[in-house]
Amino acid sequence: MIDSSTFNEQCSSDSISLEAASWIAQLDGGKLSTSDRLAFAEWVSRSPRHSHEIHKLALMWGDVDTVIDDCLLTDPSSLSMSQLIKAWFSEYPKQFFSTLALATTALFVMTFLLLPSVSVQKMNVYSVNKGESLIKTLDDGTIIHLNTNSIIEIQYSETSRDIRLLSGEVFFDVVTDPNRPFRVFVGDQQVVAVGTAFIIRIDIDIVDVTVTEGTVYFNHLDNIGDSLQDILTNKPIIINSQIVSAGNKVTTKDNNKIVKTTPLMVEQQTAWRKGELVFVNTSLVDVVAEINRYSTIDITMEPNLRNRKIGGRFLTSDVERIIKAMELTMNIRVNRFSDGAIFLSEE
Repeated sequence: MIDSSTFNEQCSSDSISLEAASWIAQLDGGKLSTSDRLAFAEWVSRSPRHSHEIHKLALMWGDVDTVIDDCLLTDPSSLSMSQLIKAWFSEYPKQFFSTLALATTALFVMTFLLLPSVSVQKMNVYSVNKGESLIKTLDDGTIIHLNTNSIIEIQYSETSRDIRLLSGEVFFDVVTDPNRPFRVFVGDQQVVAVGTAFIIRIDIDIVDVTVTEGTVYFNHLDNIGDSLQDILTNKPIIINSQIVSAGNKVTTKDNNKIVKTTPLMVEQQTAWRKGELVFVNTSLVDVVAEINRYSTIDITMEPNLRNRKIGGRFLTSDVERIIKAMELTMNIRVNRFSDGAIFLSEE
């Protein structure tokens, strides 16, 4: 028997139809236990879509009205549903049910026989909170490393590997598969790779892509939807496409300009993978913005401190050490508040 608890609001209409078909077949067999009847009543009442599918299939199946009625009556809150189903049955002659029952049975048999050959697209969502990270190996061997406060959606099929970065920063070490392009959607941009390694970061509406191995296509898209499923359904149009090879970076901040990276730049941009932050003559406003990505402590400053420069290597988890370095080397006063917030001002 199908375990209805494994299905959620995001199930496709085809999946719900199969669940409904399974329930109808079991009801017609007449071998439901008390727990099965309660599970069926709960399944019907869980969603209007479930109710609709049961109504539709029951009309075609025939001779299950009494069983359905009894099952739904096991749940007092479903009484009105039971009465509704009975009313539907009374509007159609039993001869009509019997005629359609044979056709429906054949349809169900064909459906289940064909199921193994259907390409099922499984959606996975991974996320990490502030200060956390996650390394995950995907089904094809591709490795993803999520940085602080990141969320991604992943959907693999027989023809493509699709990911949407909703927030944060992710490193991708992609396994080559010429038959299934690896596509990452972020904002209205798309990165396409076959076998390569790169980092994507989104900060509000700015997208940065740093390629460390191989080559990627960086595409600007139109007709983006609100979810990965929308994107795959809408099939966005590519407005502009650029090739970005290893040792280069592209950012939407500079109108998708491709710039050559240096070893020092790469070290700064990948240090988080070792749990570090590297600053080299970095303005204080950028340092504080980076710290705030990893810490739940809210740090702000006086405007005249924004362009002060700082350097050093710190652990992402050691915010206090960074604050102390500012205090000792930059003549900055650290003002602490009862809620944990910090305000930086001149001495």
